[in-house]
Amino acid sequence: MHYSFNYGNVHFISLDTETGYPGSAEENRYVLPCGGFNDQLTWLENDLIQANIDRTTRPWIFAIGHHPMYQGDSINTDFQAAMEDLFYKYGVDIYFSGHVHSYERDYPVYQGIPEYTYTNPSSTVHIMVGGAGNDEMHDAQLANHDIDPTNHESDGKWIESRANGAWTVITDKDDHVGIGKVTIIDDSNLKFEYYRSSTGLVYDSVNLVKDHSVYANKFNKK
Repeated sequence: MHYSFNYGNVHFISLDTETGYPGSAEENRYVLPCGGFNDQLTWLENDLIQANIDRTTRPWIFAIGHHPMYQGDSINTDFQAAMEDLFYKYGVDIYFSGHVHSYERDYPVYQGIPEYTYTNPSSTVHIMVGGAGNDEMHDAQLANHDIDPTNHESDGKWIESRANGAWTVITDKDDHVGIGKVTIIDDSNLKFEYYRSSTGLVYDSVNLVKDHSVYANKFNKK
């Protein structure tokens, strides 16, 4: 199920990445068809249009879903085809995902081409926090150590990869789990921190600077 809500100066969008677009992971997995909860892509574009009309009040837009679009050096091409253009057109600042039980922070990226900056990027930043921050998951990653690092999507379906992509900045794999924290400093600045749950210490952090006026002006023309 997909939905959105506002909190402070942030617009949050929760996406169905299991059944909500053509080629999604669970679209045809079972005997009966899955999903069908309205047309998510039409809903998403309409929601993003309204979010941009309101962007002077809530400049930040975060999208959240279970599956990553970018992970390692692989791309979920069905997910990308369905939503990446919308993320780019309407200035989604960060896409947060999970699914893979590890951490990865990517540069802003669009169509597989990274922008090597976090100051006024045009593309969406992708952050995967899949460890759930639970120390009881000790050894959870060990079963995944035999994954072929050269794995890529196959026949349009995404496959997990342990190799880094051109967009990969940093990862935390191999039995390390943790949680992410976003601090909204103001309408143009935020700080993201990733904490390892075993130590409670910051393992990774990044500041994102965005001038959102370009979107506010574009969608509020008289």
